[in-house]
Amino acid sequence: MVTVIICMSVSCIFDTRGNEEPLTMTCINAKTDTVSVFPQLQFAFSVPLSDSSVSLAFFPPTSARYVAFLNATHDTLTLDVMEMLDGNTRYVIRLAQPVTSKDGVVLGPLQDSLVFLTYPREHENNDTKELADTLNSVMFGSISNVADIDVFFCADKKASAQVSAKASGVFMQSINSQDSFYIVDSLSRVFSLGNQIKPMDTIFITDSMTRPLYVFVVSRIKGSEGDYELGIVTK
Repeated sequence: MVTVIICMSVSCIFDTRGNEEPLTMTCINAKTDTVSVFPQLQFAFSVPLSDSSVSLAFFPPTSARYVAFLNATHDTLTLDVMEMLDGNTRYVIRLAQPVTSKDGVVLGPLQDSLVFLTYPREHENNDTKELADTLNSVMFGSISNVADIDVFFCADKKASAQVSAKASGVFMQSINSQDSFYIVDSLSRVFSLGNQIKPMDTIFITDSMTRPLYVFVVSRIKGSEGDYELGIVTK
């Protein structure tokens, strides 16, 4: 932009129209391109907004419940997704409506966006070893009732010895639930954490476990079923 200076006999008038700071929206807390199916994302605006609220749009559209709210200074937007997005899906998030800075600069829906991929979700039915999902890194699932069981193969089925050897443990985080998990080795021995219930815990893989290994996720208490995140801990 060019600043126009008009000089007169006693003074100069500076015309700064068009020199407003550009308005941009940037995600500030997504460390990788792949995120949880329950993402909590923050977007920073380059200058504060005059708007009191901001609406977002997902592509593809989602039926999952979420909220988006501005902070007190109107320069940071927090997105909190409260129900599972589709797994292993490419999403684009944009503004649903234009927003305006306090300087009057407008940012439209097509000017800035965030593109990300979600981690995979379990595939039902996966309640036996024969139907087990493959757990290579991170996966999300849900226990629907006290009798529900989810089973995961702790390795690549085509190279189980090689991939399992890289794993030092399996972690699970319960999401609004009290789910639990244990590992069963090829000799049908069970390795668990006992009766303790923690929102997030890890079972470490030891040399005493005979591969291949299977991870079983179950409900600990009737009525406490819900969602969980399961993943491999690597050395």
